Amino acid sequence: MSMRKVSELEGAVLGVVSLHDRLTPYQIRKVFERSPNPHWSGSAGSIYPLVQRLARNRLLSVREHATGERRGLKYNLTASGRKILRAWIIEAEHEKLVGISDLLRLRFRFLPALTSKEQRRFVDTMISKMSAEVKKIEADNRKQLSSGDVYSYLTARGALLMARARLAWLREVMARIFSQGADKRPVKTGA
Repeated sequence: MSMRKVSELEGAVLGVVSLHDRLTPYQIRKVFERSPNPHWSGSAGSIYPLVQRLARNRLLSVREHATGERRGLKYNLTASGRKILRAWIIEAEHEKLVGISDLLRLRFRFLPALTSKEQRRFVDTMISKMSAEVKKIEADNRKQLSSGDVYSYLTARGALLMARARLAWLREVMARIFSQGADKRPVKTGA
């Protein structure tokens, strides 16, 4: 297979498989579901066909395995898959990956379309959800720190710092909007 650009999800699946010795599509899906990164879909409808496509393209090898009476397939990275994975990681040097675009902030720009009560409920809900997410990521941080895997820990640590920053921003949104009224201009700061 010639070198081709892979999607973010394809690169992530190749990366997950590279970290483990032979995984079933179900195991791959579970890694995505446990991830603190909200951008990945752990749905069977996205992971299973993608794994099959990567195998057809010879980026993953497949081997049958049995668990009791059940038979299944386990996948491993091929040499071509490793080459594509390395290219996907390195290409980040040329991609715009450090931007600050996200869907939640986009919605905040349009909050004036809601009533004040709806705005408050929306912000309260987002604060509650982000608080729960921070607690979940803190637990994952403790687990990764004790694992001794520095890369897993640093990945989890980055997710924690970003989640804490997001929570602080949400709390500032709440204070500014509802201490001044939603229709007033924000107070200017030095930032």
